[in-house]
Amino acid sequence: MGAEAKEQTIATYADRYLLTDRRLIIHYRNAQESFPLSKITAVRVHFVHEIGALIGAVSLITFGLVFLLLAAFSAIPTSSEIRPPGFITAFVFVFLALLFIGPGIIAYKQWRAGKTNLIISQMGGSKIFSANGNDSN
Repeated sequence: MGAEAKEQTIATYADRYLLTDRRLIIHYRNAQESFPLSKITAVRVHFVHEIGALIGAVSLITFGLVFLLLAAFSAIPTSSEIRPPGFITAFVFVFLALLFIGPGIIAYKQWRAGKTNLIISQMGGSKIFSANGNDSN
């Protein structure tokens, strides 16, 4: 009866990736995948900010600010009228501005968080696992 050595945990990341002294385990919601360390040729972590999300965020916020500017100018009363002429128009422009600025802020936060990719290379090829969020875990 041989004494079998117990597997020791070396590192974990985001409660999804577990590195032991024998293998790398990746947990899914209802499954897990195990990679023996003897078969892995390279492990890389790649953190990226997607520039398309930043461009979308800036353009949405810019359109929202333009609508706010239009709302401010449409609410200026003229001397011949009692009530501001563009009250309804100003309200519509403010509503449109909020429709653009809200998603613009969300898109900016997604760009800022970025995306972390874990790339595992083996003899047969590579597998890419991605996790949203920054790499400060």
